[in-house]
Amino acid sequence: MKVFSGKRLADGVAAAHAMWGVGAAASFPAVIVWPGIQAYVFWPFAAMVASWFVWKDCPLTKMERWMRSKWDPERRFDGEGFLAHYFGKLTGVRIPRTVAQRISYAYTAAVFVMIFMI
Repeated sequence: MKVFSGKRLADGVAAAHAMWGVGAAASFPAVIVWPGIQAYVFWPFAAMVASWFVWKDCPLTKMERWMRSKWDPERRFDGEGFLAHYFGKLTGVRIPRTVAQRISYAYTAAVFVMIFMI
C-alpha cells in the first residue's frame, strides 16, 4: 500500500489553485450583485496582490512547480504561469505568460475598483 503520493499532493495543490481562481473570477460579479461583501472580497485579493510583490509569482504556482519537479517531472510546466498552462491544456490554445499575467492584473484592478466604488 502506497502511503504517500507526491503526484497526488501536486494535483491537490493544482485543484486548490483552480478553486482559488474560480473564486477570484466569481468575485467581480458577486461584488456587483451583493454590494455588502466588499470586505470578504478585499482581503483575499489584497493577499494575492501582496504575494505578487513578495514572491514575484503566485506561491501556489511555485509550490506546484516544486512538487512536480520533485515527484512528477513529466507534468512540470516551466516558463508558463498556472493560468497560461492550464488554459492551454484545456483549450489547446497557448497564450503567453505575459498575456495571462496582464489579464490577471487587469481583472484584479477591476475588482478593486468595484470594491471601492460600491
